Amino acid sequence: MDILDFTDKFQKIEAENNFFTEKDSEGILYWDVVRHDVFYLLYYIVCDTKLLPSLNARKSKMALLSTLLNNVLGYINFKLKTSYKYKYICFTTSRNKEADKNVDFILDDILSNIHQDSLVIESFNKNTSENRYKSVFNYGLLMSSYKWRLKYKFSKKMLDRYRIAEILKHEFNVDLTSDIDAIITNYKISKSHYLLLFAKVKPKAIFLVQNGIQKGLFEAAHKLNIRVIELQHGLIGYIHPAYSYPSIIRSGELETLPDTFFSFSDFWTNNLNFPVKNIIPLGNNFYSNRIVNKSKEYDLTFIFANIYSTDLLQFVDNLLKNDYKGKICIKLHPNQLDEFNVITSQYEAYDTIDVIASQRSMGEILSVSKAIFAIQSTAVYEALHYKVKVYLYKIKDYLTHQDVIGNPNVYLVDNVADLDKYDANNFVDSEVSAMFEPFNDLVFNDFIKNL
Repeated sequence: MDILDFTDKFQKIEAENNFFTEKDSEGILYWDVVRHDVFYLLYYIVCDTKLLPSLNARKSKMALLSTLLNNVLGYINFKLKTSYKYKYICFTTSRNKEADKNVDFILDDILSNIHQDSLVIESFNKNTSENRYKSVFNYGLLMSSYKWRLKYKFSKKMLDRYRIAEILKHEFNVDLTSDIDAIITNYKISKSHYLLLFAKVKPKAIFLVQNGIQKGLFEAAHKLNIRVIELQHGLIGYIHPAYSYPSIIRSGELETLPDTFFSFSDFWTNNLNFPVKNIIPLGNNFYSNRIVNKSKEYDLTFIFANIYSTDLLQFVDNLLKNDYKGKICIKLHPNQLDEFNVITSQYEAYDTIDVIASQRSMGEILSVSKAIFAIQSTAVYEALHYKVKVYLYKIKDYLTHQDVIGNPNVYLVDNVADLDKYDANNFVDSEVSAMFEPFNDLVFNDFIKNL
């Protein structure tokens, strides 16, 4: 079953069975809380996704104690930093480096305007001293999770019986009861934490880049009548369950969504039912800027993600078996730091292969690449923006990119032989909708004035 058929089936099931009105034993409308994770849990089973084995060594007791101590100290610092009122809260995910500073390129345009009035909370790097803007890591949420789990560690909790889990088990032959229960628990921890935080800080508005799915944060903000604005940080479309809903869900109906969504451009949301109150094509300078080097370092750049590593590594191996002479880049996703050493060691004997994690941004890599090879990634759209040829590997959820498959610079690939067939083709300039617009300062300033 391809990703389009799966999404069709998924949305049909949830609409026909009234999943969005379903409550658990505590009266929580839980479907939108668990929906995104349940979608992928089911789809990864359907398409038989296998992850690389983790090589993380078990931490010693001293290392665990040191981590706990650092977390406690971090929590104390978090409590001190969040004991004041701020005009805005900005949640950053600083996955890139620029001028030796950790940067969230999604929020960077906004922070350059409002950072002096903002409490900046980081969700990716604990060492915030290296962040571009003064910020604090979200130790509050981390400690809330510790306390919750310690509280219930020795108490027996009966699993809820979820009607949704029973319907999905009938449809897909998978029991997700314990998964649903765990997701709801994390949501309750998150919501409780953010209700306390937002009530104390009293921000006028919250801007965030999601790192994971922030249903507890959204609902806490709504309960306190605080405007919450999410920024687009990557690919969205019909098959992305965080941004695509059945037509029965109307704008503003769900409290587990933001009020407003800032997109890269109209390209992403024109034909999408993402039922937030406002969608504003604000743009983003990092994504819209394009510096293309005439000299290319890489003949072929593989765009990795942990769910595709096994398939893409096998394709790289097949290329090498066929005596491929070109220079290869393996560009890892930010969540693959644990896999970096595994993949690097696998190809350390090959001078023609570079493995890149966060040392260079996607834009830097695309500017020196002749072509990319991907299954599903925002980089597909970035590559076309950079006038770089795209090979789409016809497996799993490659049909995510149905909106650009007709582009003359996108080639569907089944095997290594297909690369040879298309290798000589140059990039063809064609009229396409603008995917990445520059940041619109005027629109943002008007938005801030009207908050």
